Amino acid sequence: MYDRRIVYADNAASSFPKPQCVIRAVVNSLKRNAANPGRSGHVLSVDAARTVYEARCAAGEFFDCDENGIIFTQNATHALNILIMGALCPGDHVLISDMEHNSVLRPLTALKQRGTVTFDVVSTDGDYVLGFERAIRPNTRMIICTHASNVTGRLFDVARIASVAKRRGVLFAVDASQSAGYADLRMRRDHIDFLCTAGHKGLLAPQGSGILAINCEVPVSPLTYGGTGTESLSALQPPTLPEALEAGTLCTPAIAGLKAALGYLMHSHSELQARERRLIGGFIDGLSQIDGVRIYEPAAERVPTVSFNLKGYDSEQVASMLDRSGICVRGGWHCSALAHGALGTAGVGAVRVSFGPFNTEADARRILKCIRDIKKI
Repeated sequence: MYDRRIVYADNAASSFPKPQCVIRAVVNSLKRNAANPGRSGHVLSVDAARTVYEARCAAGEFFDCDENGIIFTQNATHALNILIMGALCPGDHVLISDMEHNSVLRPLTALKQRGTVTFDVVSTDGDYVLGFERAIRPNTRMIICTHASNVTGRLFDVARIASVAKRRGVLFAVDASQSAGYADLRMRRDHIDFLCTAGHKGLLAPQGSGILAINCEVPVSPLTYGGTGTESLSALQPPTLPEALEAGTLCTPAIAGLKAALGYLMHSHSELQARERRLIGGFIDGLSQIDGVRIYEPAAERVPTVSFNLKGYDSEQVASMLDRSGICVRGGWHCSALAHGALGTAGVGAVRVSFGPFNTEADARRILKCIRDIKKI
């Protein structure tokens, strides 16, 4: 059991603690069946493969996507790299928002440096949906947009962007790393072609779990080639999903934990959402009453994440001082150069507080008290 004297408010990086059902699922996988799924015909291998398949079906139900379009990855970065490196072709143009994580910016920049693709960044200041539509070119292949900023927590209307993309014949991909588990995402309903997310954040699953969900017939070339347990005599990667994009042994314990986490969320999703909205709303109200605090995008509809700066202090200095008081938050730049450029915080970063389902109002009050105490120093 973790030290309850510590207030953990860094759930945007990794959720903690995990639900007991997730812990049990991981332990049971390691203790009872650590066999390789889909590689052998014996009872333990078949049982491990069943766990993976059931997790795939649970993810398909959760995101409203066919289970064969659920690709298990190491994390959201891995999923985004598979998508960006595998679905784009030479000459393609891509549009992204100015709130994207480096997991989107860096692979696109690598492709741009190779002369393969070009991309433009659309401002989210103002009518960003219209901004995306106006920026579409004849060779625009894909729009990639985060559903929620990992810096400010602000939610974006991905359903409206998807409608624009569909009308203009452009593929639409959502980075749901910060929103999956907090906000409603239905791929078929919202016309989302690709969705990438981590398991270890709002989905409450272990690290080492991630998802690339595919809701279209567009081929995606593998990022990694190797064993799949199928067509072993062929020198070519199997063309069918999900095997085509899942070379190598999957992390069955993490996937078992993901399966349990999805079940947990499906039974308590609405209740958790309402609770987290109240918690972050009250925290922002309290934060706004502290002199010298600047909150970024305080009025936005959001996931339970907010960033701020305290006048006279560097963001990492504030995070360090909170850490010494037993409060875990994140200062700095959050692997998001674009977002900090858009917010005007590239020089100082920001202090990010991100709540999860096991945070309490007492946690929020304690963080606010510590911020007030820092201001008095």
